Amino acid sequence: MDPLHAGRALIDDHYPEALVAVLAGSSARGQATPTSDLDIVLVLPGEARSFRRTSRHEGQLAEVFAYTPDELRRWWDADAATGRCTLANMCASGLLLRGEQDGGPAMQQQARAFLAAGPPAVDDDELAARRYRLTATVDDLCDATDAGERQVLAAEVLLEAAQLHLLIQRQWLGQGKWLLRRLRATAPDLAERLIQAHQHALCAGQVQTLAKVVNDVLQGGGGRLAEGYGKG
Repeated sequence: MDPLHAGRALIDDHYPEALVAVLAGSSARGQATPTSDLDIVLVLPGEARSFRRTSRHEGQLAEVFAYTPDELRRWWDADAATGRCTLANMCASGLLLRGEQDGGPAMQQQARAFLAAGPPAVDDDELAARRYRLTATVDDLCDATDAGERQVLAAEVLLEAAQLHLLIQRQWLGQGKWLLRRLRATAPDLAERLIQAHQHALCAGQVQTLAKVVNDVLQGGGGRLAEGYGKG
């Protein structure tokens, strides 16, 4: 079934009270796979209660994220406090299923402005903690002699380095595939270097290239940090 039709049918059948509905995710982008579900954000009347629910409608798996207008913005802010923008991005980039005359376009414009402002700047304590953790992890990677440990450490180094660079540049983070997408959108050369170096570490056990890329990332945030780091 066409995702737009399926989404509207689900809303009509189960959420007729919704003021605004947005189809997000791969279905909205025309990139749905056989395992893709329908990601739908609902804006409910002010007296309603927010919820998140996964269900199946006419054979199609659907994940519904429902909020009042006030709760919607609160969750945008809660996401932003962790450097992420999952919900705001769904609202900004999705396709309106309902609400063209009832606040939908205005809500999407607010979401786009929210995304454009970027996340809050990383504070000094968090930056230091991340530099310290990444320094220690890349050192462990360089010292690893067990192939399994090396693979786990290489994966951890890749993720932490990507997150650190994005935070330093005040760019939104992402989880899973979205972390790489964010990095590719803002620093495509670095993304390619990290991926290639990570593959060398996994396939050939050659970790020095990955360590070099990671040290470059650390340099952008003040350099490696080990001796002298403390909390409290």
